Amino acid sequence: MSVLLMGTVKAFVRGAFASADVVDVEYYGGEFSSDEVAVSGFKAPAILIAGLGWTRPRGHERMVGKGCRVCHMAAFVVTSNNNRVERMLAAQRLAEQLDLQLTTWTPANADDAVIEVAAPEDDIRCENVYNKKIDAKGLALWLVTWRQCIKPRLPLPQLYELLGIDIVSTNVLPHISPEGGEGGDPIAVTHEILFQPPTA
Repeated sequence: MSVLLMGTVKAFVRGAFASADVVDVEYYGGEFSSDEVAVSGFKAPAILIAGLGWTRPRGHERMVGKGCRVCHMAAFVVTSNNNRVERMLAAQRLAEQLDLQLTTWTPANADDAVIEVAAPEDDIRCENVYNKKIDAKGLALWLVTWRQCIKPRLPLPQLYELLGIDIVSTNVLPHISPEGGEGGDPIAVTHEILFQPPTA
């Protein structure tokens, strides 16, 4: 279920920002460090979506019931600029815009959807996660975190029987020149997650 939420969030964020304002909206897994940034394929400004896990509802969330989960979500907001102040302000501005979009989002659950997605909880957090290594690469980084409930519309065994998930990873290696040196962009890694029912 949480993987389906990832797809819903990614589609929502992509639709909320023009490509001129946010070039890439992608999934992101692992630690966001300067070493990983060097081999990631996104283009800034970017919003990178990650799932942090889930818990059972405690009774005061927007959704309750059997099978309900409270998913903990994160979005890394990344901007690039030669001017430290300008890139910091740009990342802060994007993080605030994302906060506002999430605050006013009421997911449209289709009649044939296998899960129901609630609006994000009210405790959205935004924070500047600046560090010197990220700054040295000409990047600014803000983190937006929130909680969002999901619940299956089908019995759990039936839900997982119907779902088929394919994850396609693509690695693009740097160009090797005839002289033996590397040129062009660093290694680019992309992930595509496809949700399809299994064939009979």
